[in-house]
Amino acid sequence: MSHTNGTYRRLLRYLRPYKKQIWIAVVGMVLFAAADGSFAYLMQPLLDGTFVAKDAAASVWVPLAILGVFLMRGVGGFISGYLMGAIGWKIISQMRRQLFEIYLSMPMGKLRKTQSGALVAKVTYDAQQVASAVTDSFTILVRDSLSAAGLIFVMLWWSWELTLILFTAVPLIGVLAVWVTRRFRRINKKQQQAMGDVNHQLNQTIGAMPMIRVFNAQRYVRDRFFEAEGRSLNLQIKEIMTKSASGPIVQFLVAITLAMIVYFASANTGLVEVTVGEFMSFLTAMLMLFQPLRGLTNVNASIQKGLVAAQGIFDLLDQPQEQDTGKDNIHSVSTLRLQNVSVDYAGKLALDGVNLDLQRGKQIALVGASGSGKSSLVGLVTRLLAPNVGQIFADDVDIQTLSLANWRQHLSYVGQDVLLVSDTVASNVAFGAEEVDLARAESALKAAGAWDFVSQLPGGMNYILDDKAQNLSGGERQRIAIARAIYRDADILILDEATSALDATSERVVIDSLKTLSAHKITLIIAHRLSSIEHCDNIVVLNQGKIVEQGDHLSLSQSSGHYAKMVADASAR
Repeated sequence: MSHTNGTYRRLLRYLRPYKKQIWIAVVGMVLFAAADGSFAYLMQPLLDGTFVAKDAAASVWVPLAILGVFLMRGVGGFISGYLMGAIGWKIISQMRRQLFEIYLSMPMGKLRKTQSGALVAKVTYDAQQVASAVTDSFTILVRDSLSAAGLIFVMLWWSWELTLILFTAVPLIGVLAVWVTRRFRRINKKQQQAMGDVNHQLNQTIGAMPMIRVFNAQRYVRDRFFEAEGRSLNLQIKEIMTKSASGPIVQFLVAITLAMIVYFASANTGLVEVTVGEFMSFLTAMLMLFQPLRGLTNVNASIQKGLVAAQGIFDLLDQPQEQDTGKDNIHSVSTLRLQNVSVDYAGKLALDGVNLDLQRGKQIALVGASGSGKSSLVGLVTRLLAPNVGQIFADDVDIQTLSLANWRQHLSYVGQDVLLVSDTVASNVAFGAEEVDLARAESALKAAGAWDFVSQLPGGMNYILDDKAQNLSGGERQRIAIARAIYRDADILILDEATSALDATSERVVIDSLKTLSAHKITLIIAHRLSSIEHCDNIVVLNQGKIVEQGDHLSLSQSSGHYAKMVADASAR
């Protein structure tokens, strides 16, 4: 319970910037609630004054009072509804931005372990559930509590005896509320997990659609999605059943009480004496009490759903972020040295005692079988990973002492999986820059062998790419990614299968461009296609996390080691 209270208190902090608007909204809720009580009260003068006593004055002021009451109710409802709704969406926006910021700075290991669907669900689905718990539930709790209090006051005013009879149902309603609360929490916790699984299956399927169709795996992925979606549906139905059953049960308990009230008010028992107008005013207040009671009963479902979603969001927001302990800056990098570096993944060494020197103007290639440590070494250089043992020096400065932003200014990267955003070609080339230098972007596109096709696009560099740049071929996307690296003009250039999507002719053009580009850079190349690294100054062969060979293409291919075998295997294919 204390954990739940802590979550709700943390949620309420999101309301602090809106105190003024909330107080105005509360005034609107008071007007709304006062209108309900006033309308019930007016039943007494309406019946006893106009119909029984034939009071001429009452025949005039009571209808006008009813108009005033409904005007007050409308104004109060609008003020509270508009302000709390606007606050709710502002909170949703704030949470979504916080989550997005967290995703941008989460450690890569944690990010890879978390299902992408779960991360998407936090932003799209959970944030709305949280806002509902904060604003909608707050509105219902305040407004309906005030309405209930006002109506109960009217009932007490006319007959405290009949009101006491009504209160006999309260303990039973309380027991029901506790049961519903616990059930909602259990269901909603499972529902959050189920929705995350649904999103994960959907994202995974959309991203792998070509492979699914080639392998005729539609039925397999459909069954997996239907199974995940079916779990979500079953939990949603359980929630609806609980919510739908709790309301009628409460109403039936109140109906039993109503039957007792009608009996004691109409029978000549001598216990209760009220006029027709007083009884109808009491009865109107009691019937109107159903609505706020129903709202207060059902609000628990929204609160519990929001609390479960909030706890999931807060767990993410509280995750340790990418560590940036460095404070120093460096203006340029001419050498990079890995000294006795080891990286441990869950007890298994991905890199084991690696020593490597990289110098400006030299192209260093990393080759080896999958799992040999190539990606881990790149992760160390980019500081997406930190070494468990050893150090990495840039011009004799430990890169861990540099701020992440400063260090990464000296890096440029081209990967096999190209990320192009739905924006202009020029903006994609200048990705990450505050402003786009069109002349520089054009020069980079020419150097990457991309200008011929970009210049033919409608609008040229202003052509807007669609989602995942599907309106370009794989080779065209790869050239733009290479142009991006050229545009950045960083000291360290990392090419991870950068020419894998190019044909042999295009690859040769790009390699020649990269040779010119890398003349004044530290270039680190990962390649499976050995023809793309024959020109490299040093080829480093990795095996099970260790450097087992290094040298130029000619010397290594003439030896009897790992690289010579790789060359022979490539020739055999």
